[in-house]
Amino acid sequence: MRRALSTIIESDASLELVGTAFNGRNGLEKIEKLKPDVVTLDIEMPVLNGIGALKELMASHDHPPAVLMCSSLTTAGSDMALEALQHGAADIIAKPTTAAGVHQSPDAKLMLAKILGLAANRGRLSRLARARASRTDAANTGAKQRTERSSRGIMPRLVTPSCVVIGSSTGGPPALESMLAHVPAECGFPIIIAQHMPPMFTQSLASRLDAQCDIKVVHAETGMPLLPGTAYDAQGGRHLRVARVGAGRTRLEVVAEPAEALYKPSVNVLFESAAKVFGGGTLGVMLTGMGDDGLEGARALVAAGGTLLGQNEDSSVVYGMPRAVHEAKLVERQSAPIGLGTGIAQLRRPSANRTESGSAA
Repeated sequence: MRRALSTIIESDASLELVGTAFNGRNGLEKIEKLKPDVVTLDIEMPVLNGIGALKELMASHDHPPAVLMCSSLTTAGSDMALEALQHGAADIIAKPTTAAGVHQSPDAKLMLAKILGLAANRGRLSRLARARASRTDAANTGAKQRTERSSRGIMPRLVTPSCVVIGSSTGGPPALESMLAHVPAECGFPIIIAQHMPPMFTQSLASRLDAQCDIKVVHAETGMPLLPGTAYDAQGGRHLRVARVGAGRTRLEVVAEPAEALYKPSVNVLFESAAKVFGGGTLGVMLTGMGDDGLEGARALVAAGGTLLGQNEDSSVVYGMPRAVHEAKLVERQSAPIGLGTGIAQLRRPSANRTESGSAA
């Protein structure tokens, strides 16, 4: 695996591989000596595993390198990778399945994009990673965590959304937890999430969010009706879109196209489909992430009369996707995830007006 990852990194002339390590303890020693900008850290290592090495790294460095976790596509591996995000890791990737031709694979292209994005944002990542690790260490991780519900938050012009769609990438899982923890179970609209993650990781993310939040969170499947008070997390490696099936009814469709998209699920695909179905009743939220996936979808959403909110720069792990829509003047307001969550919580419908059995309001 070290050879495979080294081959990918060395295939990009703008990157320098400064060293490799054979276990977590050796990795910490190499980091101290070589002072890299970005570290790829395996979940499964002898002597000291990835979580242990990550915790020590965050505790011992005022300005730690950006950490990209590598995990196998297993339930246990993906669960631990999500835990690593809470301890200060910036992002996660799936391990390459083979070393042969690995640098030419779509996964290699995505990995290089992540490394370059993390290197460009190292200063911000160090500050936010240390803060997140400190909060996680101080929390009682055996119980449901709740930040005190704020009555402030932000109230967009949209009063009663038919649907909330969320785009998210690097740094997104903790932001999603922070935001959705403030949305009550009795909210009267469905929420659909496109989080850039590999397959299996999105299943673990849905389970984690469901355990941490009041609203129900499920892993999206084709044919699912859109129900109020439920959040649908798109499958990794596929796209998720909304479709109208007649008589005001809507459902979800998991699709492979566009196959050439770098990020799967695509925020553009989700936002564009929601705008077609719900028009001005669509509320979009753009969270932290590198690149500009979601920009064209946001244009379609706003053109259809919908409203877009964005995560602010100070709280974003990577202010790429939120910046793109903000600079395009598509964003109604920006806030940290807690502010976004409390704002959305204020948009709950009276029970008499709720959508029934997947009907679109």
